[in-house]
Amino acid sequence: MAQDGLIAAYSFDGAGHAVSGDRGGRSAEPGGFLWLHCSGTHPATRRRLDEAGLPEGIVETLLEHDPVPRCELREQGVLLILRSVTLLPSAMPDDLHTIRIWCDPGRVVSVQKHPVAAAADVTDGIARGICPSTPGELLTELAERLIDRLDLLITAMIDRVDELEDVALGSDGRDIGAEVARVRLQALALRRAAGPQREALSRLVMDRPDWLLGERDRRDLRETNAQIGRMLDDLNAVRERAALIGDQLEARRSVAMNRNMLLLTMVTVGFAPLHLLSSMFGMNVGGIPGAQDPEAFGWSVVAFAAIGGASVFAMSRLYKE
Repeated sequence: MAQDGLIAAYSFDGAGHAVSGDRGGRSAEPGGFLWLHCSGTHPATRRRLDEAGLPEGIVETLLEHDPVPRCELREQGVLLILRSVTLLPSAMPDDLHTIRIWCDPGRVVSVQKHPVAAAADVTDGIARGICPSTPGELLTELAERLIDRLDLLITAMIDRVDELEDVALGSDGRDIGAEVARVRLQALALRRAAGPQREALSRLVMDRPDWLLGERDRRDLRETNAQIGRMLDDLNAVRERAALIGDQLEARRSVAMNRNMLLLTMVTVGFAPLHLLSSMFGMNVGGIPGAQDPEAFGWSVVAFAAIGGASVFAMSRLYKE
């Protein structure tokens, strides 16, 4: 739970060690840096960010309602906005939330309005003694965790598509059309989120801010960017496979409908002669054959049954052909 707008605060000494504490958000140990992780919904967060002395316009961007994933390089530092999986138990698989990150030579400030799983992963690692030595390492670690969480979600989606394909090819009669449509929409939403993040990380690597990223950080970010490319390919494959499943379901429904219509047509055509004969014998006029014969009704029933059976037999032979 955030207190005074602060979710977590660490002071790193640059040698792989960290202690809790924000030190006012302005200074760190010589050779070290600070990380302030704030809640974007807490009323005290704006005051805390203002007191931290961030450059003009950065506070408004960090507290923006729903910013687009992007990377902005400024004279004082780097602004990076990414999206990933939330920790909310009621969230849908495609319900992604934004983390805003400002990074300068001695400080990293991140803001989230909803619990982001990647930030929790990094703080858990710090608690176990896995501490970054530079702001670039922390930024790279956050980006990697964000993308890894998305990758896990996409892998689960691929497994779900495999299950839907098995159901579509089987004959258990389940109606999975709604699930297939939901998977397609989720894949589209994730693709729209992953694409801008790839562009943001590409710009961060290509612009090469030497004060922020070492050669190892650049290599790791390039690998993360390649991972996003594979994720986009997987999402395209999920959408295409879901579309094929939808086509299979539609074809199956069309075949079933045609079969039912053919059966209805056979029944209608089979009973058409009977309907004609019964209409003729039902006319209230003189001269109806067998009107005075007590056995005429029985013979009429037999004749009608024979005519109906012959009609149905003829239609069934035509259906087989």
